[in-house]
Amino acid sequence: MTTRCRYTDMWTQPKGDPCPETHCQANCGRHTGGMLTCPECITEARDHLTRIVEAAALMLPEAIHRGVNSEAANLAGPAPHPGTARARWQQGRARASTEAWVSGEFDPDVFNRAIDRLPDDDPAHPYAVLGRWHMMLAEDYQHEIHDDISVAGSAGYLNRTMHRLAHDPYQDFPIFLRDIRHCRRHLDAVLRANAQIERGAPCHLCGEGDFVKHYTEAMGSYGRKDRAGYLLDDQGQRIPADEWRCNRCAATLSDEGYRRVVEASYVATADRLTISELARRTSIPLGTLQRWASGEWKRGQWVDPRLTPVGSNRSGRKLYLVAHAEALRDGQNGLGSGMVSVEGVV
Repeated sequence: MTTRCRYTDMWTQPKGDPCPETHCQANCGRHTGGMLTCPECITEARDHLTRIVEAAALMLPEAIHRGVNSEAANLAGPAPHPGTARARWQQGRARASTEAWVSGEFDPDVFNRAIDRLPDDDPAHPYAVLGRWHMMLAEDYQHEIHDDISVAGSAGYLNRTMHRLAHDPYQDFPIFLRDIRHCRRHLDAVLRANAQIERGAPCHLCGEGDFVKHYTEAMGSYGRKDRAGYLLDDQGQRIPADEWRCNRCAATLSDEGYRRVVEASYVATADRLTISELARRTSIPLGTLQRWASGEWKRGQWVDPRLTPVGSNRSGRKLYLVAHAEALRDGQNGLGSGMVSVEGVV
């Protein structure tokens, strides 16, 4: 069983002495007991390979949905053969070295500029990433490539060779893990299957941070409830509810509390509200607001509504200007006038 090193930053103990344990070469901070790579990093690499194959198979329908100019179409389409791309880069490097020899002396600036002009391989295309590592390892370990290079075939080869790659001191497993991790994250981002931060309203306590949704991780079918209505997992334990947490002051709200806070903040700051929200905001009785908004018969004559709507919300409920209602309450509409001008209201 591997454990994380307490001194993972410098691989040294507080007094400056080196940590006596062997650490994973992937810089995860775990003790490996003499091995080069910890089992957790090897498992992570295998998971990345499996997910890359699954995501690559989903790129074609995603490209059909998004169009030919999308990144999904680029990832679903063909890519240069890894061997051809590598040979082309080696030829370009040779040309750059030739250009750098000017008047019998090597000019590093000319060489670097020529190298910068060479086209780079796509670091996110699964065919390029897996195919390149497939060919390099097959060449190093003298394995024959019987079939054409493909995403699934390369992933299978890398999975079978993972134990040797991870513990070979002459291979660079951290770079391999970095490449496939970047490739998987890019594919998940294009498919919109990666974890997204659900950011909410500003925090009403500190005024600096925003509320971020934190979902409860629990295993189970979530089909059972106890007498109080709480969901239960497979072990019969209550599943904590999801919560909103401020990213600055760490204030925590439940879903219901967050909705109340957002609603109260909206009612306190909006310039137009529904009748019921106006009653809470202005302290005007609800019946009075309804009478102003609906008009009335007075001495046998119909009096038009004094409070006129200026739009509606998504639920179809009419919205009224807060300033209009407050003016009617304070008597600022003037004697003999039943309206406050709402010109210029959008």
